[in-house]
Amino acid sequence: MHNPTQGFHRDIQTCIKGRVVADGNLDIVKKLCKELTAKARNKGTKIIVVIAHSLGTIIASTIVRQLSKGSPLRNRMEFFNFAFCADEFPGAQGRDWRLVEHFANENDLVPSLSISMGRGIPAVSPYNVPGAVFLRRDAWGHLLNAHYLDRFGEGDYRDAGGHNSTLYSYLGGKRYGT
Repeated sequence: MHNPTQGFHRDIQTCIKGRVVADGNLDIVKKLCKELTAKARNKGTKIIVVIAHSLGTIIASTIVRQLSKGSPLRNRMEFFNFAFCADEFPGAQGRDWRLVEHFANENDLVPSLSISMGRGIPAVSPYNVPGAVFLRRDAWGHLLNAHYLDRFGEGDYRDAGGHNSTLYSYLGGKRYGT
């Protein structure tokens, strides 16, 4: 589901509301939870992949909070968050969600609000957000297509150990070291 921009100022306001107010983006969350539950009822659906960017990561975090309440979807969902800016992502990888990965450009201000990315320091979350963090060193920009996906297929995003992500392997790339 595409959540179109409302312009810079309204998007920032929505991000703040989503981080500060519990369930601040509830209308879109209800729609997405309903859609995800419907997809899960399809017998052919084994894994549900959610790809979120920026404000979408706050919405995904709220979805996770809603679905944490006894949902059978939990062990079938994989989350891939670009420019992660939520301050939480409930549940731990391997226990509640099938897979959680976060992608950040080193010089993108937005994910630095949630994931510490200082030079020479492994990318970590001060909020103990579960999942691996994959950083593209010396990269700038915040736009999904122009600044994140432009080089994603090249395998430029690596975790602290130099490994590529599962999402990269889904695109036909090899996981680093395998």
